[in-house]
Amino acid sequence: MRLAIIGKTRSGKSTALHRVLSHALRHQWAGILLLDGKGCELHHYAALPGVTYYGMDQIPQWATALDAHVAHMATRYRDLVNRGLREADPADPRWLIVAEEVQQGTRDDDHGKTIRKALMTISEQGAALGDMLIVVTQRATNAVPPSARHNINVWLRMLGNGYFHLQINGQPTVSGRTGYLTPIEALATIQAGEPPLPMTTAHVPDLLGCIAVQTTRAPATLYLGEPGSGKSWHLAHHRSQRHITRRIGVDLAQPHRQALTSLIEAAGAVTPSRTPIPQLVEIAALALQAEPTLLLLDNLDQASDGMIPTVERLIEAAAEVALAARTPQKPAEQRKLEPLITGQNLRIEAAEPSPGAGARPPASAGQRGRSPSHRAPHPRTGPGPPRHPRRPGSPHPARHARRGA
Repeated sequence: MRLAIIGKTRSGKSTALHRVLSHALRHQWAGILLLDGKGCELHHYAALPGVTYYGMDQIPQWATALDAHVAHMATRYRDLVNRGLREADPADPRWLIVAEEVQQGTRDDDHGKTIRKALMTISEQGAALGDMLIVVTQRATNAVPPSARHNINVWLRMLGNGYFHLQINGQPTVSGRTGYLTPIEALATIQAGEPPLPMTTAHVPDLLGCIAVQTTRAPATLYLGEPGSGKSWHLAHHRSQRHITRRIGVDLAQPHRQALTSLIEAAGAVTPSRTPIPQLVEIAALALQAEPTLLLLDNLDQASDGMIPTVERLIEAAAEVALAARTPQKPAEQRKLEPLITGQNLRIEAAEPSPGAGARPPASAGQRGRSPSHRAPHPRTGPGPPRHPRRPGSPHPARHARRGA
């Protein structure tokens, strides 16, 4: 297995690594090489039998050890061919290679080339020899050589607070959360001597202690109005009704992939390259769910029809959602909004007044469930967001629909 664990700082990479190592280090290996580019994670395992450990200030030793391992691999591979085998027998000796914050080695001015070349060979021939390679980094690009990335068969993307998106070659993707585990706890598990799980791709979710992700529909507020009515202003100044720790805004007028990418990056996660839209949607949702988030979605009316199911999924992931859209004037525009409001606890009322504006009474019960084309009066008695003069007989600019959980 060639496993890559990707994620930004505090995304849960180290916890996931300790989860995997709590099983891997209970298996029998011909040798174990731990390269600790972070300097504070893998040293806990340095005293275990068969372990060779080098820290972040020992990059020359990284290069020497990897170079020696590659030379040994060549001997093992020739022996494999001479025996007429395409892959190692289960009883053959295997190696475990782990590189935490691998970019510390691959980007080194003096030894980076040697380390990159060794990782390419290990990723190419390691599968046939039964070896296991684990690399951990914030971004695979410019950290793991392209040839090595091509041979990674398990991608574990950490999205914050242990939420992950797991992609295994030839298998459906898995979403979940891994529980927190310290290296001290992992070491205690190793030393307890209980039988480990098999180190196979099929067992990766179990190795991670995968916890199912629960989703609930977030309360949502929809601001509707004509251009210049102030709907985007109300969106930007939306007051959350729940406890949140961050606000993330996304303009739905941009292309689908670009909107998802901006959301993922704003949530502090890493956007994988050349990933299908459905997987990006799931990654974005998990990144949102990792932390209580107020999601602000502007220009809903300009979103493509294909983005509406995406908006539905994001509403399930965020703690609270506010949206802004132009008042639908045509049946097609009405149909675009319909999936978001049909069957929901919808409350329609005038938009909240801007600072200095007069207060309005809450909407009556009879306003609940009305279509977004309902127009409520919206008198202004004070300053507010800029707006264009309204022609006589034209629909009133701004009002919003609020949806409960």
